[in-house]
Amino acid sequence: MQFHEAKETVRRSWVLIAATCFVIAYTAFVLGSAHLSSPSTSIDSALVWKDTTASATLAEVITLSDTQWRQRDTKISSGIHEAVYWLKVTLPTTVRGEEQKLFEIANPLLDRIDVWFFALPNDKVPFSHQRMGDELSFHSRPYRYENFIVDLNKLNEAPTFAVVKVKTNGSFKVPMRVWRSSDFFHFVVKQRLLIGCFFGFLVAMAISNLFFFLTTRNLSFALYSAHVLSFTIVCASLFGYGYFYLWPDNPVFQQKAIPLFSSLTLGFALFFTHRLLAVEQHSRKVSLILKGMGSALFFNALLSAFVIYSFQFFVLSALLLTSVVVVLVVCIWLSFKNVAIARYYNVAWGMMLICSFAAVLDALGVFSLPGGVNGTLLYAVAGETLLLAFVLALSYGSQGETLARTQVIALAAEKESAEAKDKLLELEQQAKDELEYKVQERTLELEITLRELSEANAELERINTVDPLTGIRNRRHFDKRFMAEGRRSRREQTSLCLVMLDIDHFKRINDSHGHDVGDECIKHIATLIKSFIKRPSDDVCRYGGEEFVLVLPNTTEEGAFKLVNDIRKTIESTPCPTRNGSIAMTISAGVASGIVDVAEGQKDILKQADMALYKAKQSGRNRVCAASQLKE
Repeated sequence: MQFHEAKETVRRSWVLIAATCFVIAYTAFVLGSAHLSSPSTSIDSALVWKDTTASATLAEVITLSDTQWRQRDTKISSGIHEAVYWLKVTLPTTVRGEEQKLFEIANPLLDRIDVWFFALPNDKVPFSHQRMGDELSFHSRPYRYENFIVDLNKLNEAPTFAVVKVKTNGSFKVPMRVWRSSDFFHFVVKQRLLIGCFFGFLVAMAISNLFFFLTTRNLSFALYSAHVLSFTIVCASLFGYGYFYLWPDNPVFQQKAIPLFSSLTLGFALFFTHRLLAVEQHSRKVSLILKGMGSALFFNALLSAFVIYSFQFFVLSALLLTSVVVVLVVCIWLSFKNVAIARYYNVAWGMMLICSFAAVLDALGVFSLPGGVNGTLLYAVAGETLLLAFVLALSYGSQGETLARTQVIALAAEKESAEAKDKLLELEQQAKDELEYKVQERTLELEITLRELSEANAELERINTVDPLTGIRNRRHFDKRFMAEGRRSRREQTSLCLVMLDIDHFKRINDSHGHDVGDECIKHIATLIKSFIKRPSDDVCRYGGEEFVLVLPNTTEEGAFKLVNDIRKTIESTPCPTRNGSIAMTISAGVASGIVDVAEGQKDILKQADMALYKAKQSGRNRVCAASQLKE
């Protein structure tokens, strides 16, 4: 997606201004963080002992030797562990004699906390025991606050020493402070104002882009909105507000919320990147990589319900850093391909990479961020959200500019199209007139051709039904004619007569004189038979070889018998002249007649005529046999 060069400088300036504002805001946060928490007395260090068996009791812990304890900073994380830690804490004396004191453990993600208060460090028996942690329902807390608070004024005595047992499967960081009540409530008001503005900004961004999606149907707005909303819930979980406001009665979900929504945040971000930068248009392989990583993150979100937090943290951290690096590399690659929007995208994801890497290192206990991991993440999220929204707005604005240019081009093309259409209509009318003339001319030619074709088809049909040797009708014609006459006999209830004729001992003629002479004999017989056909309805056909058939509609068996017997006598008395001399021949014939009563009934007449012919041959040949004689 390309931008106009005239606007490129202005857009770079806005990105530079936004980045500068972010750096200034983060610096102010780091410098002002100490002032914000100054009313409290911080417990910076404590003696720590790791309970590897997770079975030690308070009595056993109190009796441990000093060499078994080690000094450590309570604000610095020692990495991700699934273990139990015991801490010995000396309460500050600066507020011990004052009224309305509150003891705070400022890590809302600790699973279980047990605090025993002692009047003196050497006491063996505590006078108070408090149990807290996000494994318990949020409503069980005495103070509705995201961190863990103990009101020291409600204890039976003024404590000077405490033993704290912490069980967690996440980052082991136990920052502790002691407050005066008035200072604490003033601090909470300022903090809630800051956090409220932060979350209000994120929710406003998510809702506004959701409305953009509903009005424009541009999927990029929906993916961005889902990304920001998921990121908002991740931050709410980290700060303890998710357990405070969203799922206070669901401790199990509290344990799974961060990996679940972190995976969704990254998954939506990858699909948003894929769509906004149109990666598939530049490289199918890179497109598949982004889609695959996004799908893996969504699958990881499902796994978060079944996998322990410590393992899920390392998987999620690996996916987080890999995803951010891959997107950053893709943006750089697209920048070299002159995709201008990718350059702005680099700023947002570069910021996200740095802050994410720093947050992971802080959680692993490698080093501590100046303003704390939560504060750094807060500004990273705000900066990334703002810059991504800016990039999305540029992308949509560029699409609008492209659309406007496309509309101008389309209008010019439409005008040219209208002019071309007028010319086309004129040419079309000319072509239509010429076509009508040619159609009339071709129609006349076609009518003449069809008439000639019809005559040719008739001639072809006649040729196909004529026996080429004898010149009389062939077997094909007989089959059609006999079927038609059978239907006519059935319809009109008239008699249909069929005569089968066969040349006697024709094989001897072929064997003795050759097939050429045999063909002359067949033509001679056909000519003699045809000379006896007088009625137009009668027909003689060559049935096959030396066999002939006569179709005699509306003829009785007696009449046909007399006609065929005359034919027999004529053939007997008329030898066939050939080059080998005259050859005398005789014929045998079978006559059958009847009225066709059923469909295909003419086949019975054909069968009877054939049987009568067979009877004539058996009776000595040179004779005519009628079908009625077979019954005698």
